[in-house]
Amino acid sequence: MSSKKIFFILLFFSSAFLHAQISNQAVTSVNANQQQFSNWLKEKWQSEQNKIQSFINQRNITKWSKDHNGNISLFYGFSPNGLPEYITTTYSTLASVTVGANNLWEQGSSGLNLFGNISILKNRVGIWDSGRPLNSHIELASRVSAGDTGAIGVSSHSTSVAGIIMDKGINVDARGMSYGLQGIVSYDFYNDIAEMSAASSFLLLSNHSYVTKCGWYYGNTSDPSAASRWEFWGGPKDTVDYNFGYYGSLSQNVDSIVFNAPYYTIVKAAGNNRTSNGPAIGDSYWRRDSSANWFFVPHRDSLISSNNGYDIISTMGNAKNIITIGSIFPIINGYSQPSDVQLTSYSSWGPTDDGRIKPDIVAPGENILSASSASDSSYNLFGGTSAATPVVTGSLLLLQQLYYQMHNQFIHAATVKALVVHTANAAGTSPGPNYQSGWGLLNVSKSADVIRNLNYNNILFERRLLQGSDTSFKVIASGNGPLTFTICWTDPPGTIDSINYRDNHTPKLINDLDIAVTDGSSLFLPWTLDVNNPSLPATQKNNSVDNVEKIEIPNAIAGKEYKVTISHKNILRNGFQDYSFVASGVNGVKTSDENPFGLVIIPNPVLNNCLIRFKAFNNSNAVITLFDVKGKRLKQETITPTIPITNYSLDVSFLSKGIYFINMQQNGVSKTVKMEKL
Repeated sequence: MSSKKIFFILLFFSSAFLHAQISNQAVTSVNANQQQFSNWLKEKWQSEQNKIQSFINQRNITKWSKDHNGNISLFYGFSPNGLPEYITTTYSTLASVTVGANNLWEQGSSGLNLFGNISILKNRVGIWDSGRPLNSHIELASRVSAGDTGAIGVSSHSTSVAGIIMDKGINVDARGMSYGLQGIVSYDFYNDIAEMSAASSFLLLSNHSYVTKCGWYYGNTSDPSAASRWEFWGGPKDTVDYNFGYYGSLSQNVDSIVFNAPYYTIVKAAGNNRTSNGPAIGDSYWRRDSSANWFFVPHRDSLISSNNGYDIISTMGNAKNIITIGSIFPIINGYSQPSDVQLTSYSSWGPTDDGRIKPDIVAPGENILSASSASDSSYNLFGGTSAATPVVTGSLLLLQQLYYQMHNQFIHAATVKALVVHTANAAGTSPGPNYQSGWGLLNVSKSADVIRNLNYNNILFERRLLQGSDTSFKVIASGNGPLTFTICWTDPPGTIDSINYRDNHTPKLINDLDIAVTDGSSLFLPWTLDVNNPSLPATQKNNSVDNVEKIEIPNAIAGKEYKVTISHKNILRNGFQDYSFVASGVNGVKTSDENPFGLVIIPNPVLNNCLIRFKAFNNSNAVITLFDVKGKRLKQETITPTIPITNYSLDVSFLSKGIYFINMQQNGVSKTVKMEKL
């Protein structure tokens, strides 16, 4: 069952109802504008409901409906051309092996024992779907709380989505990615945007396995109980549904939510449109006129798109600040090479209309065993991007758990996305990303390795770039694998063009950050794709559309110094932009007559903690001293170096912003380097 479909609308949300169920004080934060934005969304929703109800009364139709194929439909709103819009759902252990989550579990190869079990994670994941999961199921074990007061009942689709995230593993083959999670919050997708905004103060992740109905649909919207027929959902004279690739109000609103709630990661299904191709050329179908009346068309024109190429991800899936998920077949023995990643035939491809890379990532979404709502002990094989999405959601929670256990705090959504992009397993026939599988296959095991940094060959930090203030620092290549750099930032919401809304290539990026790396003779730039030639391989050049950039230097020279520069174009909205940075392959130290220890500070500038990395002469004691610009000694520590490379963690959180110096001495030799404290 690769796809189950559902339409969609909005309902009022009572935040007090859900806050009472949160057992731990939130350690995330939201912008003060978020409550004002939530109130505006509720008012906007109520106004929209009045229009919808008036339309329903005039046409004698229903908001919710269910056809004989089991497709549940919900009237959601109106498009820029005035036509009604609907939303629809897109319809193990093998999945965990494919994305590496099993390595993080109890008895996993990492030894981390991560399975979402710590109490601070309870009710930090939300599910918006077609109804309630079956809370009495033995796999869910009464761990599902209602986040709203929606009247929709138990849903098979919602039950399977919840199961992929948190099935306990009574049946070991159905074990969820975060099987120890103590609680999850469930909503129907009636008024999802306002509810998401209100819940963003305590949620770390939310799962959205549904899409806006676009292009070709096989069903019967006018009479759900009647025989199915092919319906084309584009405009009255359109040959392509403009909603594919479009950055509209849904995309803008979720970008606003994440921008105001920087710890909140939204995980969204790309959709299953590539196999919903419409009738044969010349066969009959139905479509709408400018008054939203369905009419019969006896012969299909060959010019109408079959939804089987590029640019077929709809509305909310095109937002900048979320993670959009495509579907692949599970990899039985785990990933070993790009050809292992086989896309399912239905998984929707990007790009967005402005050329941004979508989907962001792919995950297994075919024949995933999960809890079913048929009974308290039943299971089913669930499929579609609806299944791939909760594989990602449940897996990403393990990364938040790991970071929290190490640092007693969570990471930003931009950092989560940076890790996902940085560590993705390559997919496709050419290096770099593509518009079919995005940045590749999720690899949470490798992401966890970056966070742990056991071999001190990774860098991970969250930083702020000020208007007109570029940041540069140097790293040394280890030679063990490629030298890789990734930046990601939560961009301010883009602008909507409700007039020129068909395939408008105008970038939606507001704050255009850039990363560049040089070794003194060569310049290395990030991957980018061409919206006008979507099938061409990625190239390395300036990227002015994506809010994530990645540079890979596959043949970096061990011991060689590389300079990293993070900058911006034009004027930064608000005068600054927070960003997340990840680097790998930097475990090298370069010595010289001027720097006999190869002494380096990582990162530099530094926020709270840094690594003092050097190559000691031997294992006799070394003295590290911290000075201010006036030469006053602020801190001094004596350490025993490790051979060949020493990585010493230094806490500088007590320092004020400014310039400082770190001196190291061993065997009568001394070296001082400058450090900037942010």
